[in-house]
Amino acid sequence: HRLGRPRAQPICMRSCVCYLCFRPYDSQDKVTLHWSINSSTAPANPCTPATRTTLTASDLAKDGTLHMAVQAKIPGYVAIGFNSNPSEMYPSDIALGWAGFPLNTYYASGEDLDTNDSTNPSWAYDTGVVYNSSTGITTICFSRRLVDSRAKASPDLRSATGSSNSISTSMGGRRHLLATSEGLAQLGLIWAISPSKALVQHASSNVGGFFLDLNGGSLQESESDEKYWVNVHGALMAVAWGLLLPLGTLLPAHRWLLRDIKVAGKHLWFWLHMGCQLIGMALFIAGFVVAFVKFGEVEGEISEAHEKIGIAVMAAAGAQVVFAYIRPDPGAKKRGLWNLVHHNLGRLTILLAWANVYIGIYIAHTDFGASYTPWITPIAIVMGLLLITTLVLRLHRPKVGKDTAGDKAGDFDTLESAAATGEQSNKIANEGTQA
Repeated sequence: HRLGRPRAQPICMRSCVCYLCFRPYDSQDKVTLHWSINSSTAPANPCTPATRTTLTASDLAKDGTLHMAVQAKIPGYVAIGFNSNPSEMYPSDIALGWAGFPLNTYYASGEDLDTNDSTNPSWAYDTGVVYNSSTGITTICFSRRLVDSRAKASPDLRSATGSSNSISTSMGGRRHLLATSEGLAQLGLIWAISPSKALVQHASSNVGGFFLDLNGGSLQESESDEKYWVNVHGALMAVAWGLLLPLGTLLPAHRWLLRDIKVAGKHLWFWLHMGCQLIGMALFIAGFVVAFVKFGEVEGEISEAHEKIGIAVMAAAGAQVVFAYIRPDPGAKKRGLWNLVHHNLGRLTILLAWANVYIGIYIAHTDFGASYTPWITPIAIVMGLLLITTLVLRLHRPKVGKDTAGDKAGDFDTLESAAATGEQSNKIANEGTQA
């Protein structure tokens, strides 16, 4: 904008606390932003100081300024950060405060933030924090220069705010303010809130990042890195426990469908069973590792329950693998006990895993805004088909005790005993022939 001309008004919504623009953010309206660009002083409101800094036209032309307020309906801290890549927490310049304590600025160079990361001297001025007990809203406010070397992660915001990168010059005795570009200029921002009045870890549902068009008020949500890994974790677990591992457990119970078909000396059902179990376990372990490596410390009773159930499922699945390798021979006395433990532990593990899959979907929805439909619909359909299939097959499978090998194939021990007996008979017959 040039001196002597009326300032073009942004097309965004007018702020209720006297800034030029405001924009609610997040599907649940957790955070509301208010801002003004290149005005000489911050607006008068309950958050800004009574005596505010007034910049000269020369200061505005040289460095520009951004006045901002951030509100959240929470009694604890509210934080906003400047980050060119808002899908990451760092590197970023963060303004954070809570009622009864001065607003501080920090430079985040990693996932953890503490008092050692505070910026001194601060790049923020005319700061304030207020809490409205009647509405439950905490407001932080501050101003900053668009060009400020003290802001390590965001020393120059002119291009991001739609301003010229060149320093203003004199022309005909008239100085020029930073010009607003006609293209879409977006500012990368991250936010976090917490009910705690202390510098503590926020819940995963109380954080986010986005690109904000300061001139028009539109925003583009950034796909967070953690949200991406939540989707990866969920997909791995859904395929493992929603399809492969349950299918692997059904194959031995209903192998009579495949009769006596063998591949490489082993029954086909056995190869299919092993394939489903091994691939399913590999996906499960991969999903478990993703959760362990990529996710931070969990908060909340439901998230803690999800974590503990996941560990229990991992332990039970590991025990099943061990049981598979110490299986007694079909005729051994311990085989009945082994069948009881192995089969029932497998069923219990699957039911526990199924419950945890749905708990995980709930967490993805409440903490990361994931839609229920694309997760629940395919998983519920597959699980339902597996249950219906096993019930139908159990009602129609041949009864054990008939003379045909196909009928005997309906029972695990009967089939193995028959196979072992047949192999032994063939061996004796061959020895007799050779004699």
